[in-house]
Formats: sequence, structure tokens, C-alpha cells
Amino acid sequence: MFLLLLLLVGCGQEAAENPVSETYLFTASVGRTVEFPKRIDRIAPSGGLAQMALFAIAPDKLVGVSGQWKNTALP
Repeated sequence: MFLLLLLLVGCGQEAAENPVSETYLFTASVGRTVEFPKRIDRIAPSGGLAQMALFAIAPDKLVGVSGQWKNTALP
């Protein structure tokens, strides 16, 4: 009877789960640590090259432009 009771008590306990973080920590080369969300929905580029790369990779996340498109970049 004691063994059965011990088995039932042991099965009733839930294992502790580690909470899942919703952010990433990034340390820059100068030592600053920045926290980013895991899900990024909007991105504003900081320059023309970043703007073109973002438009090629994830145009749906582009929320602003750093300057006007050049005529050579439009095609």
C-alpha cells in the first residue's frame, strides 16, 4: 500500500519548466548589450544599402525609407 501511495504521489508532481524568453540579447563590439524581441514586425533601414537589402529580403517589414529610390534601383 505504501509503495502504491508513493508511486501516485510521485506521478502527480509536475516538472518545473523554464520560462521561454521572448527576447534576444546582443552584445556589440564596444561591449553594449541590447535586448531585441524575437519577433520583429517592423524595420526602418538606416541607409541606402540597408534599404535595398531589406526590400529584397523582407519587403513586408519595411516601414520607412532612408531616402528616395534612385532610378537605377527601381527595376
